[in-house]
Amino acid sequence: MKLLWARTPLAYLKCHSYSTRPIAFKAEFSTSGLRRSLDPDSRFKHLGRVIKDDYANIRSKYETPKNPIILAHGLLGFDELHIAGPLLPGLHYWRGVTEALAINGIEVITASVPASASIEQRAAKLGADIAQKAAGKSVNIIAHSMGYHDPEDIRAHSRKNVDVLSLTTIATPHRGSAFADYVFEQIGETRLPKIYKALELLRMESGAFSQLTRRYMREEFNPKTPDREGIR
Repeated sequence: MKLLWARTPLAYLKCHSYSTRPIAFKAEFSTSGLRRSLDPDSRFKHLGRVIKDDYANIRSKYETPKNPIILAHGLLGFDELHIAGPLLPGLHYWRGVTEALAINGIEVITASVPASASIEQRAAKLGADIAQKAAGKSVNIIAHSMGYHDPEDIRAHSRKNVDVLSLTTIATPHRGSAFADYVFEQIGETRLPKIYKALELLRMESGAFSQLTRRYMREEFNPKTPDREGIR
């Protein structure tokens, strides 16, 4: 039997919403295939509770949430994208997800924020979207990738027009992206202003990119957005 230890951020599994404490598991490979060990990587024991088999049994029926679900897209995301105007159907970021939730009687709201703007700009737009579309109702947010940082900024700054009950994240770089670090290293400080200028000419905002680095998350974002009691 060969043991492989999860070492990358992709192996992190959030224990609960609104927490910045991930947990990694030790994976065991054997002739019977891959299975998760009950023992977490010892290096991460101090970070939080280990999820073992909380969701092992999937029920055939779940209660419909009483409050709307907000779908928040990530970096370079969109609500619906039309690449050929009215000639072709639009591309949906949450294709299939919106329909699956709606079929079960869930009120679903798809948010749309500036694709590559800063977290602060994206959060302001997300807050305005929720305030307008949710009509004063408290909401549950499902966020993909960088989509997590926008509602987290809303929560941290206690925006009164938005009441967030829970936040569920999907593939979010809670501690920053190693790939973002790599891209900035490859571009170099001398060429970076030219890249930003080119993006500006294309009318594309660039505030989000540097905010995805591990240094920014470690030194700026995470210290300013600690866990908050009462929100899951």
